[in-house]
Amino acid sequence: MRRHYTALVLLIASAVLAAGQQPKIIKGQVVPRPAGANLEATLAGLRAQPGPFWVGYSVPVVAGERTMCCFDSYEHYKAIGCCGGCRLETEGGAFLSGKVNDCDLEPAKVFFVFARFEHGEVGRVRSLSTSCAVDIAGLALYWLGEVPAGQSVGWLVSLAASPAAREEKRGFGEVVGAIALHDHPSAEAALQKLASAGQPERAREQAVFWLAIARGRRGFEIVRDLLRKDSDSRFRRHATFALSESAEPEAQQELIRLAHDDADPAVRSQALFWLAQKAGRKVAGVITDAIRDDPETDVKKKAVFALSQMPDDEGVPLLIEVARNNRNPAVRREAVFWLGQSKDRRALGFIESLLK
Repeated sequence: MRRHYTALVLLIASAVLAAGQQPKIIKGQVVPRPAGANLEATLAGLRAQPGPFWVGYSVPVVAGERTMCCFDSYEHYKAIGCCGGCRLETEGGAFLSGKVNDCDLEPAKVFFVFARFEHGEVGRVRSLSTSCAVDIAGLALYWLGEVPAGQSVGWLVSLAASPAAREEKRGFGEVVGAIALHDHPSAEAALQKLASAGQPERAREQAVFWLAIARGRRGFEIVRDLLRKDSDSRFRRHATFALSESAEPEAQQELIRLAHDDADPAVRSQALFWLAQKAGRKVAGVITDAIRDDPETDVKKKAVFALSQMPDDEGVPLLIEVARNNRNPAVRREAVFWLGQSKDRRALGFIESLLK
């Protein structure tokens, strides 16, 4: 009974903390500055200061288990767990899908947005989990508290539209990623607009990626429809990669459809590659069908490469079959080449038999 009571107290305490949670700041000073009813007006008032300084606030996060923090490697992150942190002035970070945070009793309801200001301009935007400690190298952090998600999305969209953000590749991706994590319909609408035809290439690629990995079913549907209707081959290849990152069950079936039926050979090749990376043996038939039936030799060769990328050398027997029996000599040579890159004994034995 006492154990259940203790667990209940911890859950209640966690919920109370999340409601008014502030980041854990290392080497920096927190200056409370409530945003009030108007985020844009509050930020405009802060811009007058020369800086550099950081502004931070919390905002409701879209459903899903994820951790946004910094680490040197995945093994390092596992070792330090929730005690990890980010040096915002010097360090990069990563977005991790799946639950690797062992601190919180349940997924956080909010995440933190940090923006670096200097001479009235925003230099960087970072999105971090509530359990991620922050080192700002002695600078001030103006903490605004929790702000309405719609206002935050509106401000970030204005940043994404600025020439400075679009010229800086990493910075633009950070802004689009922050938009994607908001639990608000305007976030989806903003990403869909950024991904639409006529937008700059970088904006489209970032938006379609974040739609796929952060916006669930609706994000998958938007990416799927773009792949079916858009005429830009380069963008569609990138959207195929984004689709492979979606957690929706239908994403794999859509990749199979692209590999079989898409009119663009480059898109068919891209779909085959990501199917091999993600599904392995489950989609081996799709890849071997492409080797046998696709009218383009280049697609056949990309499909051979896809076999070489299947996990745990599952593709070796299939590569041997292609090298032995395919009618196209260029395809047979491709299969032999990738067998030669394998450390699998079966591949070595087959190549030795060819030499004899």
